[in-house]
Amino acid sequence: MKMMKRQALCAPSRNSLLTSRRPDTLHLYDFYSYWRDVAGNFTTLPQYFKQHGYHTMSVGKVFHPGVSSNWSDDQPYSWSQYPYHPSTQKYKESAVCSNSDGTFGKNIVCPVEVHFQPGKTLPDLQSLQAAMKFLKERQGSDQPFLLAVGFHKPHVPLKYPREYLKTLPECPAVKDQRMSVSWSPISNGKHRSMCTHTHTSVGKF
Repeated sequence: MKMMKRQALCAPSRNSLLTSRRPDTLHLYDFYSYWRDVAGNFTTLPQYFKQHGYHTMSVGKVFHPGVSSNWSDDQPYSWSQYPYHPSTQKYKESAVCSNSDGTFGKNIVCPVEVHFQPGKTLPDLQSLQAAMKFLKERQGSDQPFLLAVGFHKPHVPLKYPREYLKTLPECPAVKDQRMSVSWSPISNGKHRSMCTHTHTSVGKF
C-alpha cells in the first residue's frame, strides 16, 4: 500500500487519516485543536471497529499526542484500553548522542548504543515490545481486535541503534533524483539506516 501524507504537519495528517476526512474538510491545520470540539464529532476508524465488537488498542504515536487528541489519544472513544506510550519518549530532547570528542549532545542524526540510553532502550523498541506483548495476550481470544502501532521514527531527532549504520552504505545514485537543496551526502546513509531499523521493527510483529 502506498502511503502519503495528507498534510505537511503531523497532527492534521493523523486527524485526516483516522477520521477519513480531508484536511480541507476538517479545516484543522495545526496541533492545537481537538477535532471533536472544533470540526465535528466524527467517528474514527478505530472507533468504528470498537463499536462493532472489536477490542481496539493503540501503541506509540497513532493520534498526535496532546490537545489535538484531547490529551488522551481520543480515549475512550477510539480505544478499548488506555493507549500505550513508551516511557523513554520523555528523553527525546536529552543530550544522549555521542560526539567524536567523547561528549554528549542533542544531535538531529543520532546513532546510539542502546544499552547506554536511559532505560537501556529506545521508544520505538519499547513500542515494538508492547505490540508483541498485546498480540501474545490476544492469542486464544474469540474477540477480534484492531491493533494500531505508531513508531516515532523517522521523526527528529533520528535516534536508532548504531549497528544499523553497517546495513546501508551511502547511495550517490539517489542524488540525481533530488534537488540539490534537499540532498545531504552526510546524513543520507544515516537516515536510510534509521529507516531500515524502523522497517525491521515493523517486520518483527
